[in-house]
Amino acid sequence: MLRLVPSQQAAIGRLETYIQRGVTWLTVIGLRESGKSTLLAHWPGTQQAAWLQLRAADVSTPEALVAACVAHWPSAQPRLQELGWKTQLTQLQIPAQSGLPHLVIDDAEQLTADLFQVLSAMTRGGFGVPWTVVLVGSPELLAHIASACPETVTPSTVRLPPWDAHDLLMACPEAMSLPDAVREARLNVNPDAGIPHWLATLRAPVPEAPTAPVVAESRPLWRRRWVWLVAALLGVLVLAVALNPSAPAVIESQRVPLPVTPR
Repeated sequence: MLRLVPSQQAAIGRLETYIQRGVTWLTVIGLRESGKSTLLAHWPGTQQAAWLQLRAADVSTPEALVAACVAHWPSAQPRLQELGWKTQLTQLQIPAQSGLPHLVIDDAEQLTADLFQVLSAMTRGGFGVPWTVVLVGSPELLAHIASACPETVTPSTVRLPPWDAHDLLMACPEAMSLPDAVREARLNVNPDAGIPHWLATLRAPVPEAPTAPVVAESRPLWRRRWVWLVAALLGVLVLAVALNPSAPAVIESQRVPLPVTPR
């Protein structure tokens, strides 16, 4: 489970303040994967006996919603499930010591217009005791509520701000051990990818730097052995010529007299 960052802690504080003041129609708004479910997991109120937390996918109809409530708070009244959903909701028996019922629905932007109308009526006591309803979802949730329930009061809203670099480092303190350049590059990832992707990027191991190919050292010509060897041989040759300066002799051809035969 992810730890709470300051913006989420502040959101829980605002929710608690609203509920203590008797506000029964609430929404928690945040972008996709902005930590809304993490906030609900850490919210102490959702662990109380009078609270029921559901997902929109599990309550696609009013009948499914009431069935989830009846399953959470079993009734001693026989054959309650054979009654209509409105009667079941009205006669639902919640332990007196638990206080008024609280209903939290995550991904609430997926609810139908009929369910928005039923939930709004529940907050006003239309089915017995008034319920406190907290709907958690994306920014489109408010438009869906306004379209389905134009006559009802706009719910009080707690907004989760987008995370910044400080929030990410608080949720992932191990990122501080990364090299500065790597950490800064990973903090600049597109935030639209969602917080889980962002945190996974921060926790990814640092790839090893590629090994540079070994390049032979290029030495100046005068530092190469064969140059010195050739120079030494030439020096020996020049010295030998200097010590023995005799040049090849020019041999003149000798005149040999030829005998003359008398005529």
